[in-house]
Amino acid sequence: TVALWVKLFREGRDAIQDNRRSGRPHQFLASSLDVDSRWAVRELAAEVGVCHKTVLHILHNILGYRKIAARWIPHTMSEVQQLQRYAIAQDLAHTTDTVKDLLRRWRWEILQHPPYSPDMSPCDYDLFAKMKEPLRGLRYNTREEIILAVGWSLLDINRCGRANGVQHLQIWQKVVHMGGGII
Repeated sequence: TVALWVKLFREGRDAIQDNRRSGRPHQFLASSLDVDSRWAVRELAAEVGVCHKTVLHILHNILGYRKIAARWIPHTMSEVQQLQRYAIAQDLAHTTDTVKDLLRRWRWEILQHPPYSPDMSPCDYDLFAKMKEPLRGLRYNTREEIILAVGWSLLDINRCGRANGVQHLQIWQKVVHMGGGII
């Protein structure tokens, strides 16, 4: 599209010829996702030079990928991928006590999670949206860059006193009144 070309020229591109690509679009997409699984569909479409619907068709129907938690993953995972996923889940179980200790040291109130209702998490109501807003559209190359950006975002929310939206929600008050039970 014209907007894409304008953007490319503003970013320093000076040639109108397509970039060299090896193989068919699905081979290029597969190799791109092997390097970084956090691509947006529109970014992949611009990179390959096809419309985003074609990219979606290739990802879902030819490569068997689906997007989970902002990453494109194969629908069926290899044994290595399954073992990596298991190792991560094990690591998370060991960090919860560390996180709770840190929150206690900071004298932050730990809000209990209602049983069987992950969608009722207080952070889902207000905090995550405010935290993600300044980060929207940015890409990071390292884990450290992500941690730093999220940290600055949370500091800004705390400094401005904007992390109070859960107190204004009637449904959350019902959950508190029910003692965390199902409404």
